[in-house]
Amino acid sequence: MSILSTGAPRRVTVPQPQREGERPPLRLVEPEVRPRRVRVGVVGTVGLAAVFVGLFALAAMHSLVVQAQFALDRVEEQVAERHSEIEQRRVQVAQLEAPSAVVDAARGLGMVPPPDRIFLLPSREASGSTPEQDQRVGTSTEAAPDVESASGATEAP
Repeated sequence: MSILSTGAPRRVTVPQPQREGERPPLRLVEPEVRPRRVRVGVVGTVGLAAVFVGLFALAAMHSLVVQAQFALDRVEEQVAERHSEIEQRRVQVAQLEAPSAVVDAARGLGMVPPPDRIFLLPSREASGSTPEQDQRVGTSTEAAPDVESASGATEAP
């Protein structure tokens, strides 16, 4: 023998041809590791609960919108009432400011209308204007003394 030999004989297995009718030897098969499946009932229940919560939140938001709309309608109604009152008072003010209403109120207080009306124009000294300013405005400087003398009004000293 050689120096390199270990001294122990090695066994070599050679596959033997199968004979007809014999079965191959049985062996143990390990089960495959599959991810754990979630049951359909649990997923369905969670989904149904989520839909219910969503619908409930939607109904709550809708009720808030309806309440806000009622409040807005009340405010718009109040605004319309105030506008109506304002219009009525404007008509009332216009009627009270009318010249015929003022004359009637004056007669009711015992006043009498004057025989003729006199229009007074201020003098240049009182108004502080110059003849050039009067011409720019479009008033005649000569007309003022004529009107005053015709009406019988006198200037204050």
